[in-house]
Amino acid sequence: MNPLICYRIRFPDGFHVAAPGYAMEQAALTIASDTLFGAVCSAAATLFGPQKSADLLRSGMLLSSAFPFWKDQLFFPKPLSFTPKLQDATEYKKFKRVSYLSRRLFEQVLNGEHPPFNLENLLSGCWMDVPIHKKDERKTEDKREEKLWHKVDRPRVTLDRVTQASNLFTFAEIHFEPKAGLFFLARFPEDEGGWNVKKSFEAALRFLGDEGFGSDRTVGKGWFQLDEPEELTLNTPLRSNRAVLLSLLSPTHEEVEALIPDRSMYALVTRRGWVTVPGGERLRRPSQRFFGEGSVLAFKDGRIPVGATRSVLGRDRYPELPHDIYRYGRCLALPIQAVEDV
Repeated sequence: MNPLICYRIRFPDGFHVAAPGYAMEQAALTIASDTLFGAVCSAAATLFGPQKSADLLRSGMLLSSAFPFWKDQLFFPKPLSFTPKLQDATEYKKFKRVSYLSRRLFEQVLNGEHPPFNLENLLSGCWMDVPIHKKDERKTEDKREEKLWHKVDRPRVTLDRVTQASNLFTFAEIHFEPKAGLFFLARFPEDEGGWNVKKSFEAALRFLGDEGFGSDRTVGKGWFQLDEPEELTLNTPLRSNRAVLLSLLSPTHEEVEALIPDRSMYALVTRRGWVTVPGGERLRRPSQRFFGEGSVLAFKDGRIPVGATRSVLGRDRYPELPHDIYRYGRCLALPIQAVEDV
């Protein structure tokens, strides 16, 4: 199996990605795998032509969603099946706010361990495996709370076309601290074409970094710096009949048939949005349901789910489209061992 490739991206001027169920007043911290893959494919079509975008779509590459990192710490989504041993209600309330685990803690959870919960290792919803501050660097009560990112509300105003009446609203942006950003993982095909897919993907990703990601790209928002890609090897169990998702999953029919619902813990996510290709700006993508990141799925045959990419709008019905519109539903998943299986 080809290794995982880790890509770190940094947003010096912040970015805005719409949060599900909210208007512009809210912004998502992370980037879902379908949004990330669609943006790279769009950049590939601009850079190389539509055929290269179609090649990426058919390549079989697997892409995770983008999650936070800070310094050398990578934060993975907390598996929904995991709950550590908690001492009291205070720890329980704190743990409910944890969304991400550092790499070392994540690997322990994958192998069925229950690392001890430590309140001193929490920062911005991330649980680290080391204390945030050394003993001689502890924060005082009057010192500002440290955060990995913060939300900035930009005031905006709209004017009615007829009456010129004004309407004030806010536009949210996510800004990371200088040593923080987002990372995602990719696994490319094992055949001889895998290297070409990787080269095309990275070229389109660098072009996307110059163009910008998300809203307000015309005013300099969303552009990012790409660190040098690196291989990543995670300590995963050799045998398990469960899998934890690092991306959204649109399962195939066979995967649905093999799923064991009463041994799975999952979140369902609804994805929708507007079409952005020329000629289709007035069209909305149909709503589609996915298994969310961090979901833990059990299968009868112990498989690792892969999922499927599906056509959501076709040229046979909408001839104004230059091509069919797809929603990326393939999944990057890892085996995870439940405590009772150890």
